[in-house]
Amino acid sequence: MKMKKTVWVLVLFLGTTLLMMGCADDAEESRASPGENESAEITEAAEKASETETTVVKEDPKGEESAAEDPEEPDLTGIKAAFLIASGFHDTETTNPLAYLKRHGAECILVGPELGEVSAYNSNTTLDIEKTINDTEISEYDLLVIPGGNSPRVLNLNEEALRLVQDFMKTEKPVATLCRGPYLLAGAGVLEGRTLTAVSFIEKDIVDAGGVFVDEAVVVDGNLITSREPGDLPVFNRAIIEVLTPKQ
Repeated sequence: MKMKKTVWVLVLFLGTTLLMMGCADDAEESRASPGENESAEITEAAEKASETETTVVKEDPKGEESAAEDPEEPDLTGIKAAFLIASGFHDTETTNPLAYLKRHGAECILVGPELGEVSAYNSNTTLDIEKTINDTEISEYDLLVIPGGNSPRVLNLNEEALRLVQDFMKTEKPVATLCRGPYLLAGAGVLEGRTLTAVSFIEKDIVDAGGVFVDEAVVVDGNLITSREPGDLPVFNRAIIEVLTPKQ
């Protein structure tokens, strides 16, 4: 009898132990592997997180680029601009506003002492003069742009160029120039009482011509728009747009 009871006790003990081990394994498996609903929720949450991250990466840079552009995209269709240059023009100070105005619909003509190709002083850039100063009718143009570089000093020795600047300033149509460009205006004698900026080393020329020199990125004094250097081109270009389209 005692032997039988001992055997039954051992059998019962072993059975209980095996049952408890099986329950523990089920519980561990349940913790390690989520159910179908929980798995679906985790997958959906991961997909949403992934979509949100992609949107930030792809849209933010585009947003910054869009903010740098003109918000209203002004239309300059019908506007005609004369770019007065000669050999030794500054490449970026010419091509940047040229491309900017064309992009907004303006017609741009390169004007100089003679027809033909001229070279920049600071790069291998070349441009073709499309119309001579003698053949330029001011009444046909709405804007005169005078880039910097060595070109203004070359033009300052040309009586026709000086006369073109004088006559254009009298019309009160916009005249936009930067860097060493105002040197030509000083030579033309049209800076008396005008406030403007330019590259710092021609400050004396401006003051001697009766102008008021200020060190600012862009200065608009009536029809005269001036800037200091290539780094000011973004605000220089926008100032041209604002003067040309005051009601927009």
